[in-house]
Amino acid sequence: MPDTANNGRAKDDLSNLEYRSKLESQMGFRDLRKGADSLEIRLWYSFSFSDFRELYTIRLCDSTCYLTYSKVYLRRIHYSVIANNPDWGSYNDPMVDSISSKTVLLGKADYEKVHLDSVWLLKAESELRLPDTLSFSDCDSYALGVADKRRFKYIRYHCPGGIYMKTHMKEVAAFMRYCERVMGLAGKRGWIPLEW
Repeated sequence: MPDTANNGRAKDDLSNLEYRSKLESQMGFRDLRKGADSLEIRLWYSFSFSDFRELYTIRLCDSTCYLTYSKVYLRRIHYSVIANNPDWGSYNDPMVDSISSKTVLLGKADYEKVHLDSVWLLKAESELRLPDTLSFSDCDSYALGVADKRRFKYIRYHCPGGIYMKTHMKEVAAFMRYCERVMGLAGKRGWIPLEW
């Protein structure tokens, strides 16, 4: 991750990484920051007004590849917590309410088309030279965590389509194409609509 000292977007990345780590911990996932036995990719997608988050998890073990698509519903308000702590907030202390998941073993032809290893070449929004005036409020967000035995990377974008329309940066297009390929694996199976 980029240095957060003078980079507001990198500070947002760090905050978002902590948020995602709390959710993943509640879901029983290992902390990707500590590495993974083999390549593991977690792609989170959310839209500002949605009441759920989507999580696409790909685990590659030798020549076996698993894809899990999860809908994660978060608790919007927790009355017992608020009664004891009126400062509770759903971002600082998120709570998973329920999860719906499907897992499938992918064929080699499917996951080779995604070019999973190309994830290491992708740039985060916080690594790009974007004007501070370029910002969006109500939009879609993507957070991509990836790890193997030696490396960890976290890439986050808020409204990559809007950023691309304003900047035409090839790094943003590369990120969007990668996410589309990962999400397309689940869409191909009819789990989600292919259009997004």
